[in-house]
Amino acid sequence: MNRHLWAVGVVAVVAALGSCALGDDDLTLPRCSPLPPYFCADVWYFGADSSSAIEVCFGVCNEGLQFVKTGAGYAATADLSVILKDGKGNQVAGDTYRIKLYSAQYAGTTSVDSCHTRVVSFKAKPGDFKMLLGLYDRDSRVKSEIEAALRIPSLAASPSLSDVELLLKGSGVHEGMRRGYIPNVKRIYTTERDSIPFYYEVYHGGEYDSLGLTSTVSRSDGSKIYDMSGTSVGPGTVAHLWAIPADTLPNGRYTLRVALKSEDGKVLAARLKDFEVRHEGFYLNRDLDQAVALLTYIAGSSEIEAFKKANEEERKRIWEDFWRAKDPTPGTPRNEYFEEYLRRFRYANDHFSVPLSQGWKTDRGRIYMLYGEPDQIDSYPLEMDRKPTEIWYYYSQSRRFVFVDDTGFGDYVLVGG
Repeated sequence: MNRHLWAVGVVAVVAALGSCALGDDDLTLPRCSPLPPYFCADVWYFGADSSSAIEVCFGVCNEGLQFVKTGAGYAATADLSVILKDGKGNQVAGDTYRIKLYSAQYAGTTSVDSCHTRVVSFKAKPGDFKMLLGLYDRDSRVKSEIEAALRIPSLAASPSLSDVELLLKGSGVHEGMRRGYIPNVKRIYTTERDSIPFYYEVYHGGEYDSLGLTSTVSRSDGSKIYDMSGTSVGPGTVAHLWAIPADTLPNGRYTLRVALKSEDGKVLAARLKDFEVRHEGFYLNRDLDQAVALLTYIAGSSEIEAFKKANEEERKRIWEDFWRAKDPTPGTPRNEYFEEYLRRFRYANDHFSVPLSQGWKTDRGRIYMLYGEPDQIDSYPLEMDRKPTEIWYYYSQSRRFVFVDDTGFGDYVLVGG
């Protein structure tokens, strides 16, 4: 089966939605479809009596759908599907939801910026499930699907903590209801902003006079860079809309941890949520790790060491000289080489990241950064007689790369050229 890579700024991290000790939910960035029609999806759960209310947020952009000319412009019709199966393969929940996307101009029908967000909800008992998500283009009759493991913890015990939902915007919370909020289905913050809002709920039956709440943000290496504490008092469902000052976070990937504690400091429940910050600016000191990552495959080890050890002024000079030497059009304000390489770096992190490893560190990420988008990809994800395999062809460069997923977790290793 032939396919081309999706050059859209969405996240394609393959990771399960699981839970760990003390109710920690090891949620990495959401899943996205590798084939058109393209969509991205994220999942949250909240308390609802003896069951949990599951919310699935779909992000669907015009690019990848087939639009039909109408009197007022162009329109596309698609069906979103959600299927939840238990450990025996039985469907326990699910439905199909119709959406329509419109564009006044033809150029908008291929736009990655014209997007539709749809949140669907249903109830489910606690347990381990398989979730199948799909997008069916009713005009082209093409369907794309993604699959994820979903663990729903029990929220019946008191006190308890809901999932954490990252937002693009949140204007207020009233009696446990979110109002004026926009989910950040990609969990990527790309522009300079005052804060990164997030929402969660505490379910308190009055067993404690006071409950402590902490919100911490850690880098991918585990180092903590932000810590915020507060207190929730009183029984019932207590809604929280908090925010992280965005200017405290350099470019990179982070884990937000919200913990519910008793008066003596014992952790009663905790939730994790991964997200990424991509400020439009690039700061050599604040974003040193990413700067070094950009240099890893195209600079010598001695150059990188000198860059890391240099003071701020010298580091700036080394950085500018390095990229200036690679500028194909030195007489113009733009450096097309740097812009393209940075795009490849971010694309690799979006599409090839796996648990415990950012996309640029993987074999597919390295090849993509060095050679760009393949002319063709042959993908064999579900062959009976072989492990998941991808073959990348670069016809103009007379190159061919073979990747195999030995573990089944989406980490494709280069096995041949």
